[in-house]
Amino acid sequence: MYEFAERMKDYSIKCFVQLRVSDVERNVLEALKDGGVYMIGYGIESMSNKILKSMKKNISTDQISRALKLTRETKLGIQANLIFGDPEETEETIKETLNWWRKHKEYAISLVMIVSVPNSPLYEYALGKGLIKDELQFLKDKFPIVNLTKINLHRFNQLRKKIQKYNNNPKYVLTGKVLSSKKINKKLFYEFYYTAVKCPECKKIITYKLVQDKRHPLARYGLYFFITCRDCKARFLISRINAFTESKIEAFREYYNYLLYCLYHFFARLILGNKLSKYIFYKTNKFFGLNLLVKKILKFTKKPLKGVHTAR
Repeated sequence: MYEFAERMKDYSIKCFVQLRVSDVERNVLEALKDGGVYMIGYGIESMSNKILKSMKKNISTDQISRALKLTRETKLGIQANLIFGDPEETEETIKETLNWWRKHKEYAISLVMIVSVPNSPLYEYALGKGLIKDELQFLKDKFPIVNLTKINLHRFNQLRKKIQKYNNNPKYVLTGKVLSSKKINKKLFYEFYYTAVKCPECKKIITYKLVQDKRHPLARYGLYFFITCRDCKARFLISRINAFTESKIEAFREYYNYLLYCLYHFFARLILGNKLSKYIFYKTNKFFGLNLLVKKILKFTKKPLKGVHTAR
């Protein structure tokens, strides 16, 4: 690692690396930072020693806590996941991991459910237990979540929804404040903004150049998204709508559009079913993008196109 960090200095580029928490030392982190590393990914997966043992991670929760603390003290960013749903998972182990996660929002760790990827030990376990009935359909459905635990299915789904609610929730994750946003450019489907954000960790105000795809409703991918402080390397959430609107009126309009989008999605799933509603959303988004393209062509040529109807 020292040799890698030394050679990286010659290229003057920023990079992301992945490490085991058992290999972390302060001098190693400082060397990597000097070599251009700005963020480190850790495979921590759980904060229950019982689950770590079941996953054969060969690490402990003490090692995880120490590695994360040293990384933040060195002002390096952290990318990590906590994974739920191991065969040894219980309500107690889930609670143990979530309690730790709620106390350490400064690490901005994501919460995800375990996936049974074909040919993996978990996949073979699910097949052996009869949890996957049709292998071909399982592939077509893109590896849906399977309850590998001994928790009953109804309770498992309740816990799963609870975990999903925590993810990207500003109540439980560090959240920065958007101070101002100014549109600087517009190219076909994309708008570019200079957005000033106050970091919740170091309190510094930093301006970012952000890009927004206008083919979709602004908050289609969620009301918040992660950003990294350029100074202290803390990861935190900012409001997507505040980042890409220049006034309160624009922000109000986007919140209104987002509400309509959610209602449309809810009733489409209720009436048409999940698969058909997803297909319709795909088609309508394609049409929305095509409509924007037609408008751009009309604006560029300043001539009406035959066969294209424009509202007046």
